[in-house]
Amino acid sequence: DYAQTEPDAPEVYIDKTPVADAQAFIRSAQAIARKPRVGLCGVTSSGKSRLGNIILGLDRLPAGFDPTTSTICLIRHISDKPVWQTEDVWMMRRGFDVNLADDEDHCKALRLISGGYESLRQYGTFSGSGFNHDSHVAVIYIDSPLLMGCDLLDFPGYESPSGQTERSELGQQLIDVLIYTSPAHDFLNQADINYLGALLRHLPIYSALHGNIEPLRNLMVVATKADTIEKDRGAHLLDRGSMYVFHNLSHVFTGISRITNSQIRQEDLRRRFFTFTAVDVNMRTELTGVESDLVDLLSNTLPKCLLAQMNSHI
Repeated sequence: DYAQTEPDAPEVYIDKTPVADAQAFIRSAQAIARKPRVGLCGVTSSGKSRLGNIILGLDRLPAGFDPTTSTICLIRHISDKPVWQTEDVWMMRRGFDVNLADDEDHCKALRLISGGYESLRQYGTFSGSGFNHDSHVAVIYIDSPLLMGCDLLDFPGYESPSGQTERSELGQQLIDVLIYTSPAHDFLNQADINYLGALLRHLPIYSALHGNIEPLRNLMVVATKADTIEKDRGAHLLDRGSMYVFHNLSHVFTGISRITNSQIRQEDLRRRFFTFTAVDVNMRTELTGVESDLVDLLSNTLPKCLLAQMNSHI
């Protein structure tokens, strides 16, 4: 309120101290206070979009057993749609800045095509009849309760065709919460380790702000397509996977430990591993762990962290 009503001031005070820019302060405060971005990442055909559809409670993201998503999808709540945007889906060209999704001039200048949800499948997937290599980001607005607490970013599969690796890497620094998917039948191979390591280097470390926050709280590693393995092997799969990640990315966890002043142990990482299937109805109860953990993170943990960042900034 003070910044918004600040009167005009000279460029510098009498002692030559520069005057704080009220509008710049407001913009930076808004950048801190934005909704957290939950990123869905993984190698090609790892089940990202299918998991995204389930946690959204809808079927808006193209999903299948072949590499499908060719663009980064920024999914926002319908109430966040700007008044000047009438369609639910806008396909953006290269150069679009996710941080400027509310900027009318920026969005209109880079709009490739706009339309309903069917345009996403037509123009944003490799199999779509209108697939265009210039399509870089799809901004999608839907009515889902999850999106009241976050924006969702669904990334193209790492190592997918037509240069999609570049698009996957582009969004690494945009994520506040990482959901990393890897199919249970080939859980966490070397390509996964390389990609996950790169993502972890850019993931915010919220436990550095609040010492009582669980280490790696904003990380979820999900073994998808769990129906392809024996039901009693799930826990063993996650045990082995977390051990493999912990040893292969020990340098990353050592760096995080230095920042937080708290040693990250393998059991800390293991608590961030889950299983999921969208096929076997009897195994769908496994999703409960993913959903409840994410809801608690978005409704309890992250608001406290954002408030601490805002207070520090002010």
